[in-house]
Amino acid sequence: MDSDPFYTLLEASRFATHWLPFCKIFNMEPRAPEVYFVEKSEPHNDCQWLAMKKLYEEMK
Repeated sequence: MDSDPFYTLLEASRFATHWLPFCKIFNMEPRAPEVYFVEKSEPHNDCQWLAMKKLYEEMK
């Protein structure tokens, strides 16, 4: 049995525990990280934005 889907879902859920509160704090739209980071090339909040982008890149 292939375990890749399991680890993919595990990584996505770990990222979501950080991403969803980040979205709520900054009242973000869109909430899709791929779209958000393409549209918002400049940091919204330097430290938190850069940390979230790093987490997202690691998850990808």
